[in-house]
Amino acid sequence: MALDRPKILIATFGTLGDVNPFIGLGRALQRQGCVPVIATSEEYRDLIEGEGLDFRPMRPDLGEISSRLNMQKGEIATKMSRSKRFLFDQVMFPHLRDAYRDVMELTKDVDGVVTHCLAFGAKAAAEQRNLPLFNVFLSPMLLFSADNPPLGTPAPFMTSRSPLAVGYNGLLLKTIEAALTLLASPLARFRDELGLPGVRGFELLVGAPGAAATIGLFSSLLMPPASKRTRSEIVVGHSFHDGCNTPAGASDPGGLPSELIEFLDSGSEPIVFTLGSLVAIDRIDYFRDCAIAARSLKRRAILLADSADVNKLRQEMSSEISVHGYVPHSLLFPRCCAVVHHGGMGSVGQALRAGKPQLVTPFCNDQFDIAERLRRLGIARTLKAKDVSADQLARNIEWLLSSASYADRARAVADEIALNDGAESAAALISQRLRRPGREISGCVVEDEPGTERV
Repeated sequence: MALDRPKILIATFGTLGDVNPFIGLGRALQRQGCVPVIATSEEYRDLIEGEGLDFRPMRPDLGEISSRLNMQKGEIATKMSRSKRFLFDQVMFPHLRDAYRDVMELTKDVDGVVTHCLAFGAKAAAEQRNLPLFNVFLSPMLLFSADNPPLGTPAPFMTSRSPLAVGYNGLLLKTIEAALTLLASPLARFRDELGLPGVRGFELLVGAPGAAATIGLFSSLLMPPASKRTRSEIVVGHSFHDGCNTPAGASDPGGLPSELIEFLDSGSEPIVFTLGSLVAIDRIDYFRDCAIAARSLKRRAILLADSADVNKLRQEMSSEISVHGYVPHSLLFPRCCAVVHHGGMGSVGQALRAGKPQLVTPFCNDQFDIAERLRRLGIARTLKAKDVSADQLARNIEWLLSSASYADRARAVADEIALNDGAESAAALISQRLRRPGREISGCVVEDEPGTERV
């Protein structure tokens, strides 16, 4: 392979929210002259190849997990919302060796590896092959510290950044770290079997020993101001890929269904209700409550439901409510008055970029933390999924839309979000670090070029 075209394996696992950001990163790496290959669940092959990127299957496949657990995907989502251990004990850890073997095979001829921070098997393979590893975080919750504690969790963290609060949070994190070491014991045993260095706690669960870089692929606005100590992570901004490259605020009729365009053109800006690609499964009653709330407010609405529920919901709805499966958020959100969502980072990023006030109804995992961060930004209200009802939805949406402060703040945040393209920044960082002097790429040593800027 040519010296100036390093091959990079990108390994991720999860839903569209865990895949789309890496598609955006892959396309940006292509523009940097790199050769990216995305490894993930087989069900995303057509999506990834349709974007002009090379695809390789990496286990676990979501269908295989569903079959092994004898659960539909909706049941898996419900289990994750009820158990903090389910994701690790039942979904991730049973497939550590599968992912490791897949990535060991795929990294025979690559120059670097980019991983979702929870792609444990892929990280172990990169470490085993001594390849430059770029550990990517899609959520601010996982870059926690005493001055940036997880928010919206049962743990009694203090949100003040006073020395007392930071000291208290540090002690609490040490206690949680001990518990996480026990939770991640299957991962520790796996690393021990491979002869990899022993790590514990947070480093075991989300870290990457010796990583070339730790990258936060989300807006730094979701993080507190940088602390006085030197931070090791680099927060570069959102990767906005959703299958459409249209800038925020633009309208591309080719990217939306014609009946949806007609609906948007026929009246006032609607409220959008969405639960992403996994949480939406088996949530038809949630969308019914959303429709009731919109009608009580005399507002038009768009429901982005699971594809299996679209026809049934359409039969129940009036002409003021339009029901669809997935559509590109980058095209839809700018044409709406507010976004009601579950707190997935894909939806969050697009709503931030569109400059719209948000109501977040978190169900599981980092969604509670993200909801609280958006609330603290002054652009969102939060309502836990277990508390959702038509009445509560209506009450919170009315408050959101009747207070100009939410809309004003959302527009101001959008102006700041527009300054950073996370995918391009991350791709430039990865490319430069792979090409820095002394770094071997495909058997060659990269020399400095005149005027090269070091990162």
